[in-house]
Amino acid sequence: MASGASYLSLRWVKRHCRVKVIVAPPRTPAEQAYDILAKQVAGMSAEEAAILLRPPPKRCKSHAKTEAKARITSLVRQAAADAKNLRAPLHGLHFILALPDAGSSVALRFTDECQGALCWALIGNRPKASGSSLPLASSALTAAEDEEESPRPTAKLEHTLFDEWIHSTEAQAIPFEITKVLKENQAVIPDNVPKGLPPKRPHCHHILLVPGKLPARSVIYRMTPDQLTFHKQEIAKLADNGGIRPTYSPICSPTIVLDKRDDGSGERKMRMVVNYLALNALTVTPDFPLPPIQTILEMLGGAKYFSSLDLETGLHQIRMAKEDRWKTAFRPVLGLFEYRVMPSGLKGAPATFQANINAYLQPLLGYGVIAYLNDVLIYSSDLAGHVSLLRQVLSVFLHNQFYPKFRKCKFARQAITYLSYTITAEGIKPAEDKMEAIRHWPEVLENETQVR
Repeated sequence: MASGASYLSLRWVKRHCRVKVIVAPPRTPAEQAYDILAKQVAGMSAEEAAILLRPPPKRCKSHAKTEAKARITSLVRQAAADAKNLRAPLHGLHFILALPDAGSSVALRFTDECQGALCWALIGNRPKASGSSLPLASSALTAAEDEEESPRPTAKLEHTLFDEWIHSTEAQAIPFEITKVLKENQAVIPDNVPKGLPPKRPHCHHILLVPGKLPARSVIYRMTPDQLTFHKQEIAKLADNGGIRPTYSPICSPTIVLDKRDDGSGERKMRMVVNYLALNALTVTPDFPLPPIQTILEMLGGAKYFSSLDLETGLHQIRMAKEDRWKTAFRPVLGLFEYRVMPSGLKGAPATFQANINAYLQPLLGYGVIAYLNDVLIYSSDLAGHVSLLRQVLSVFLHNQFYPKFRKCKFARQAITYLSYTITAEGIKPAEDKMEAIRHWPEVLENETQVR
């Protein structure tokens, strides 16, 4: 019995009441996994929620059979062994996997509300006191969120290429004032872009899909042994740099390994490309116009000094919006990954890049500086003005951790190739390599490349 009081008719009346204390039973790991899943579903966007409600594929309808359940259980157990090697647990979208010890029993259930499209692994036994998979997953998620906000490290950047170049004959031919500016801003021209997520830009990249439409699932293209080796190296490199991470997504795009153009070295070079054609066909992009090339060429009249900064890796220096990363999922030979940075090949990626570069250089655009996608051109009629403009541009890039590719940068040239034109103080003409292709025009076109 417990004593209490209530206020009745402006008087306190003492009364006795019986209090029954109900102790909630301890929650099982399965119930905890369900709670985490429910929170993730509640935080989804309308677009993601619509995906959950789409009809399930035919292969999901036979999961009620005992034989199918046994096969699924073995797959989940195999995933438990594989997941131990992951730095962070698989999470997000509409799938959460709470993994017990290897010897634990696993029960897989499908929700009727989502018609089999929403699934998760439920653990039937209680975790040991020494540790549970759920707290570990929670701490991993917290670490990932902290990484999203923290700036990438820049203290260990190497500048070997610049140190070698500064003593070369090419550097000796450049005016001393220019090399002085480069030394002052040496930190912005490292050998490689630092690892980790880039800082937050004025615009991250979003992917807006046509309502109610999703691209079809892709197939895995066959590769030669050399291509497969290169493919694995590229995946490992991107993952180590923080550009991609494992994911689980209802859509994915295939990867292709292509040969690069022959650079005269005789060495075979390849590049990995994600084929986003199906995704691009359903993507709605904003209209962010690029400056007309003819207008750019007219602005260069009277200029005598030219410097170009190549931002070849600029796309990977812009973040993908968190809510749209699952749409970039691609299927390599092993696993499924999503981009955390903006990949090449996406519809709308050039517009997002141009919007960011314009936001950084807006006060200088048209006043000695031109930005056309990843090619930034600095031009002036005198050396003093050129030094000032170069210092301002490098300072902006350094402050915002936007790194040009030093190997392709040119400084204080009196003749430079820009947008397939050779530009000098005397005038503008088509680039020599374009003229060479016309001079050696074949009489008979033998392949698709020659036709193009």
